[in-house]
Amino acid sequence: MEQKRFKQAVINQIRKRDTSGFRTLSHFGEEQNISDKAAAKLLSGNMLNGVRSVYLPRGRRDAELKNNFSRTVIAPGLVLKHSPTLRVSSDLRAKTITLFQQEKGDWALFSGANLKDWTINFEGQKILEKNVNSSGQRFNKFGFTGCLNFYNVTFMRTVFSAAGGGCEDSVNIVSSQGFISLGEIRNAFADALDADFSGLEIASLKVMRAGNDCIDVSGGTYLLNNVELFECGDKGISIGEKSDLTARSATISDAKIGFSAKDSPLG
Repeated sequence: MEQKRFKQAVINQIRKRDTSGFRTLSHFGEEQNISDKAAAKLLSGNMLNGVRSVYLPRGRRDAELKNNFSRTVIAPGLVLKHSPTLRVSSDLRAKTITLFQQEKGDWALFSGANLKDWTINFEGQKILEKNVNSSGQRFNKFGFTGCLNFYNVTFMRTVFSAAGGGCEDSVNIVSSQGFISLGEIRNAFADALDADFSGLEIASLKVMRAGNDCIDVSGGTYLLNNVELFECGDKGISIGEKSDLTARSATISDAKIGFSAKDSPLG
């Protein structure tokens, strides 16, 4: 499957112009003038000129990146970045990694890793919806929206599970490729599985209760052999932004919309 590059802008500065609109400064020193409407979309929806963008003031961003994540070496060539309070347990012989969320904002990021034959379990906190602010997307310090995040990862017979947590996505897969044997997600606060710019085949995926979409894919190619989705708060499967998705067998129960195709999907 074709792998597509993930693109995201980081905006460090937004200033009001003397006339109308705003002037932005990116992390790479690029300046541009934007309208009031574009500024509102950046701040509320994390989008600017059709590109996913996150606003992090420079001082805040530098401090957060320096002080608010930890690294755990799981195995040679396999390093996990995560929030400092996340508890990590691993079994090299069984090739199993279990992550325990201690705080509702705890997250984990696998980046540039080969996860052949690994099993990854994320045990999140139970989140009461009334106690969580659901306005806008909630990015972690690296600009990802998931509790369990995979970026530029190769999957091969990989297994994952995620339960609970108060993240925008329980599982967020970006610019990754390969074969996932089994995925299981329970009690997702918003989206259960969000995949962007990836080429993935999943043999079996089961979602049991999601506050928003059970599956949301964009900008990639996705083959789902067997899918079971129960209690999706909005859509069972949302397909958008030039995506090609094939579901050979899909059971969707208790969703507002079973399948939704939007933003010029390929098929």
